Amino acid sequence: MKSVVLYFTRTGNTKRIAQKISDRAGAELVEITDGKNWKGIFGFIKGGFYSSTWRTTEAITSPIVDLSLFDKVVIVSPMWASNVAPAVFSLLMKEITHIKQLHLVIKSEGAPAEASFFKLEEKVGKLDYKYSIVTRQDNEERVVNELVNALQE
Repeated sequence: MKSVVLYFTRTGNTKRIAQKISDRAGAELVEITDGKNWKGIFGFIKGGFYSSTWRTTEAITSPIVDLSLFDKVVIVSPMWASNVAPAVFSLLMKEITHIKQLHLVIKSEGAPAEASFFKLEEKVGKLDYKYSIVTRQDNEERVVNELVNALQE
């Protein structure tokens, strides 16, 4: 089964997690960008506003990939304002019908992602597999192992 791991990152945390998943699963690693400047306090505030109001951006993958060519697609996103990052939301809105099996990972510092998944499913439809990595719960290694095992089934 062919898998790909996509990620969006502002601070590098989700890139690190995506790299770990990619390495362990033997999957291609692809970055999602959107051309916006999310750096610093103003980027943080703007990101929260975009996420909380479901604003879309021009999601770009690097390298460019055709998600329909993969059996399993993993997307790793930070939690912004109890939602996924705008680039991830935008990519899902555009590509969800081309994804055969989606494994969505939301990384947060303290809040579990269940409400985020629920809100996102109202916008893009049912998500196949949902994973919440919460720094405060120290569950990253367990969730990564669970996800890698699911990719290898």
